[in-house]
Amino acid sequence: SRWLQPLTDVLEHSHVRAAYSGYWVAYALTFESHGRVLAADPGTDRYPPYLAAIARNRRQAWVFPRPSTLSALNAAVGAHPWLPDRFLTLAGFRTYLRRHDIAYRSENAGYFTIVLPASTVALPSVAAALPTRSRRTGTG
Repeated sequence: SRWLQPLTDVLEHSHVRAAYSGYWVAYALTFESHGRVLAADPGTDRYPPYLAAIARNRRQAWVFPRPSTLSALNAAVGAHPWLPDRFLTLAGFRTYLRRHDIAYRSENAGYFTIVLPASTVALPSVAAALPTRSRRTGTG
């Protein structure tokens, strides 16, 4: 869990209780934080109550692997699909926020970048904005 500790610490210190992240981060983050941070992969409906709670939360975080530390993350934990919804990249999410005039701040935490939008981001809107080609093939 050392690979996850900086992320857990930053989210808890920032009083963030809800986060979207990739599958391999989501449930480990919820476990390591003892449920103080609920996290779920928006593309995998593993536990619908978590997704519903995150969607209702006014202070959502979006967790992405830091491109500069991705190799180290894969070496430490193994190569996994780290992205929320498997196709949503950090750059793509920031572009979405700018296009929709949603202010945000970002913070690095260990292997990850946390994006904190100023307002709730509706998951269906983000998913609909993803390029169709990326959804089908996993390429960008």
